[in-house]
Amino acid sequence: MALNFRDIEKEKPGNRLFFFDANVWLFIINEIPHNSKDTDPDSRRLSYRQQPYIDFTKRLLNSATSSDEEGNEVYRKVIAMHSILLTEVFNAHLRSSFELYKKELLRAGTHTKQQIDSLKYKEDYRNKTDHYIEAFQFFQAELYGYDPFIEIITDESIDLDIIKLLGTLPLAADFNDRYYSELCRRNNYILVTDDHDFSEEAVVAITGNRKLLQKAINQPSSSKKAKSILHQTRSKSKRGGK
Repeated sequence: MALNFRDIEKEKPGNRLFFFDANVWLFIINEIPHNSKDTDPDSRRLSYRQQPYIDFTKRLLNSATSSDEEGNEVYRKVIAMHSILLTEVFNAHLRSSFELYKKELLRAGTHTKQQIDSLKYKEDYRNKTDHYIEAFQFFQAELYGYDPFIEIITDESIDLDIIKLLGTLPLAADFNDRYYSELCRRNNYILVTDDHDFSEEAVVAITGNRKLLQKAINQPSSSKKAKSILHQTRSKSKRGGK
């Protein structure tokens, strides 16, 4: 079965729910202003990778916001989320915050590199520093902001046996990729991903990642039209992306 990737910059929100994978959630939660003069080169490159997903999310949420007869805002569920995904994003965010904390200590000159390298996440950072508390509360506030648009899904609601799923997993496969793909397939969700080595089939996905678009284009059934889409995308993403 063929891979089915579409360019996120050309995607228009519709009536289907979108399933953002972990890397996309981290992009939109930890937005880096792409025009900031204070960011380092690595951060600026990352900001260009983030931007298509941030722009799409804004379009999606705008499409899901309306007003009732009394002028009160009304929100529609447009993003699907699973508890496994939430924990993955939460833990990745805090681990990333720990790495940022160590960089800040190094820049401040209050610790030697040897001291910083010896720091441990659980023993020295988690619930031990103001930096951790701020990162924790920031994540809570961000997620609360998206809550009106999120539909929580469970294994029970889709009758998915994760033990059987694990039993059929190829050695080289990523379990979460397979699990999320199965969720999307069974519920007719559209997956949103930037994962350059994503290879699950039988699921519709949108991306701004050139490697994923190229992977789909290189399939035997690819059309000239698909190749032109990649050509248009390249000029916008030369400054960042995998």
